[in-house]
Amino acid sequence: MTWVCVSNYDDFAELTRGMYSGNLITRVWHEGSVLPGYVSIDQRCGYYSHNGNFLMTEDDFDFDAMNLNSRIRWEFHKEGEELPRNALVAGATPDYELYIGSIRTCWNEMLYGQVHKDGKCFIASISGVMPVKTFYIATYNIENEN
Repeated sequence: MTWVCVSNYDDFAELTRGMYSGNLITRVWHEGSVLPGYVSIDQRCGYYSHNGNFLMTEDDFDFDAMNLNSRIRWEFHKEGEELPRNALVAGATPDYELYIGSIRTCWNEMLYGQVHKDGKCFIASISGVMPVKTFYIATYNIENEN
């Protein structure tokens, strides 16, 4: 799994060529932390959570986008359960690592956010930061290891 650096509009346009909607899994640096979240392709806005607060970036092309491949798998997870041993680390605060969680909305849209080491997931949206009790967590598929 790799991350693609997006540092200007041309990088964003190249990355999203042929994509007209949906969300990219991204991470952004903010106040000493690396925060997983997502960027809406059509709105060109990033949605993140920092210390429980909503953080939105608008037309700010300074983030990393996840380059998905066959080694990434999404596993159903409930708050309070132990994290899978192969959970994918996508960010960090000065105190702990952050993982990627996802939910599907009633409009069939995938939203992405951060999962803390205690198994709590926080997804940012235009409505603010939502704590989510059941979600999918990104894991590294070790079965595809060569």
